[in-house]
Amino acid sequence: MQLPAFRRYFPPFLLHGSLKRLPCPCRCLFISVCLFVVIKVLNIWINTASVLPHTSADRKYDFMPPASLIERPVCEEFHVALIVTTPDECRSASFLLKTLFFHRRSPLHLHIVVVSDVTLIIAKTLLDTWELNEVAYSFYTIDKGKDPSLLLTKFRIPEIISSSLAQRIVYFDNDVRLLDDVSVLWRQIGNETTASIGLITHSPCDNEQGFCFDDRLIMFNLQNFRLNPIRTSLLKASAESEVKRILSEENRNGQIFRVPCEWMVSHLTGCFESRCLRRANCVKALLQSDLASFSGRRALDLAREHVLRVLNSEPPVLAAALHCTGRVHRQESDQTQNSSDMCAKYRYMAFLKRRTHLCYLGDCGGGGIDPRPIRGTDEVSLITQLTMDRFENLERMLTSWAGPASVVLYLSDAEAVELPARVAGSTRLRSRKSVTYHVVYKRQIYNPINYLRNVLINHTRTPFTFFVDIDLVPSRTLYEHLRQLVRKFMSDPGKKQLLVVPAFQMFDDLKISTPTNKKQLLPLLSNETIVGYGMKRRWNLGHRPTNYPRWVNATQPYQATFANAYEPYVVVRQDNEARYNEVLLERMGDKNAYSRLLYKMGYKFFVVPEDFIVHIPHPISAGSTTFHRERNYYLCSIQLHGGYTKEIDRRYPERKL
Repeated sequence: MQLPAFRRYFPPFLLHGSLKRLPCPCRCLFISVCLFVVIKVLNIWINTASVLPHTSADRKYDFMPPASLIERPVCEEFHVALIVTTPDECRSASFLLKTLFFHRRSPLHLHIVVVSDVTLIIAKTLLDTWELNEVAYSFYTIDKGKDPSLLLTKFRIPEIISSSLAQRIVYFDNDVRLLDDVSVLWRQIGNETTASIGLITHSPCDNEQGFCFDDRLIMFNLQNFRLNPIRTSLLKASAESEVKRILSEENRNGQIFRVPCEWMVSHLTGCFESRCLRRANCVKALLQSDLASFSGRRALDLAREHVLRVLNSEPPVLAAALHCTGRVHRQESDQTQNSSDMCAKYRYMAFLKRRTHLCYLGDCGGGGIDPRPIRGTDEVSLITQLTMDRFENLERMLTSWAGPASVVLYLSDAEAVELPARVAGSTRLRSRKSVTYHVVYKRQIYNPINYLRNVLINHTRTPFTFFVDIDLVPSRTLYEHLRQLVRKFMSDPGKKQLLVVPAFQMFDDLKISTPTNKKQLLPLLSNETIVGYGMKRRWNLGHRPTNYPRWVNATQPYQATFANAYEPYVVVRQDNEARYNEVLLERMGDKNAYSRLLYKMGYKFFVVPEDFIVHIPHPISAGSTTFHRERNYYLCSIQLHGGYTKEIDRRYPERKL
């Protein structure tokens, strides 16, 4: 007779005695509970065993940070040096920093050498807004003319950095991408008693000196370096050939120790020792160029995939990582979960650090962050913010705008990696000059729209700025006419006058081309194919003070009568003190509060007579979805906006509404 299924897989002693007399379902339940207990005990035993020290050889094919698998390191701060000369190198350095932060398990001190005020502003803003645990940083500005060669600058790092800050330091080129904790190198260089410089050497070498090295990774034992004659020799060197000759001599004298080849593996270099590629976890660093395609070598391809995962990972992976101190960042949810205020999480948004990379791409001069004032007193920059799903709208907008533009994109890490390729692939954008792309990295689900606007206002170089939402397209002659009007109405900051560009609206079911001038717009306006912005809505107070009937026949700018809910698109002086309130939420008075502040500060609103912007139909935005999905979002928006308008009224009681 065939036994039941459970009798075939369990020993007979489990079915003797009282258990055998139980009904079959009860016996099955009892056996299931026993199995569950056994599995839990095994799981606890495995987790207890995993805290024992492991070597890198035991972690075969594992590239992830082994925070729970290794012995906690000694809490010693290690020092890393970078040289940043251009905004493009700032972007590349940010990728290096992300791989560095991802794998580190100890406190870190960054020493960043810059050659201009622009690169200093970019790098400092990025680190100031990047929420990190146990990271310090120092900046050093050098005159590029004194060190025309990057190689010469690298070997003068010990002179640039103060001896009181560091005794050992590791230098990386900006195109290096790490796959392991740099503190391994840090401890290795600390064990050197005589050598002062560590380099990755290549063999065989066919140059005159017979000594080839990779200068993308250099380690300095500063204590030995400053006592060694090599210091004086390198300081006197004026050419790269002299540096190579000096290093070749010092190598023969035993003053240079060899860094393991796996710390700079690349299919573009000669660093291909067979022992380094036998195990996947042997690769410690790659170059950015190795990420473009598969090499056909298994170790390199696995390493490439890991680096791409790190670059696409989100900020909490870096901010909340455990290090040797055992301290963990407090998460946003911890800040608000015990609060009785239903609007606490929305208020807290204004105090979040938002990783901001200025001049991520594009021109850092015309519409960018160069601190030197731009020539000419009538230059106007268009400024706008967007997410990646509105990228096509940016192409359409900049096709109609001929002047400088400053754009901030609210992106995930993966989207930021993709952005240079998106711009290069656009025939309209890649040929545009004087366009600056800033990036603010996503954090939480809410769009910090007023923070994005303030980034643009604070880092636009032209004397006048024109803010417009990404779903609006300007008329073709708007830029030239604005330059003429700002000379007439806004050249004197004491007059406190600004320009309003009237906004119009198209509808989803209308397949017409966007009008490019007033002559094309008026027939569409007369038959209501296009209407004043929001005029067909039940709530139409946002743009009604623009006075569209008067604009139809206007040939000269006229003053708009400000009303309580007015939120026009305006041209303002870049040096005015008004800023958007970052506490306010998207879609609930975020622009209106700014206009109200300008009015209370004494500004008069003059409407541009010949030009306009047209709103293009688009899918519903994330802010609108949140607005309709979360009841507290709507209620808190009203509460926050009402509180801020009362604050404005108290601060500027002279002008009444």
